[in-house]
Amino acid sequence: LFGVSMLLSGDGPLHSAERRVCSEEINSAMSELRAALTDSAAGRRYDDAASAAGELSALRSAFPDLSVSIPSRVTEVPADEAAENLIRATLAEAFRNIRRHARPRWVDVAREDATSVVALRVTNDGCNPGGTHEPGVGLLLLKAEAALLGGSVEADATAGSTWTLHLTFPPVH
Repeated sequence: LFGVSMLLSGDGPLHSAERRVCSEEINSAMSELRAALTDSAAGRRYDDAASAAGELSALRSAFPDLSVSIPSRVTEVPADEAAENLIRATLAEAFRNIRRHARPRWVDVAREDATSVVALRVTNDGCNPGGTHEPGVGLLLLKAEAALLGGSVEADATAGSTWTLHLTFPPVH
């Protein structure tokens, strides 16, 4: 939608090809928003590992030389279904955003379970340091899902050209 806003904010008239691109981009964004809101409201946004696995597969297809580090314990199932879905949703959103917005050479996933917090971190080196980093709909929905479990999601460019998505929430006992 950023490109659409740039086209619409210009002083000159829009040609038919530009109008078509704007229309396609707006329709695509609205479809994604409707699907995300519908699935999230129905509580079935990520019912199983297929979404995270599918996004990882698409990421690997887009970047065949990509080095991905995912320890097996990242996918260990928490005691609570909502926490499990949140971890899977976070992985899927991170992989989707990396595929769409980055040009990574590596992706690193880490998970920490402590007495007071569960943390999941997804980092990649494909961030454009001069680019805009405003959260999209998927990230905003993920933040809302985390908040329902008393958690939070932070996404930020770090030193150099790395990008990190960091989820924290209280452990389920």
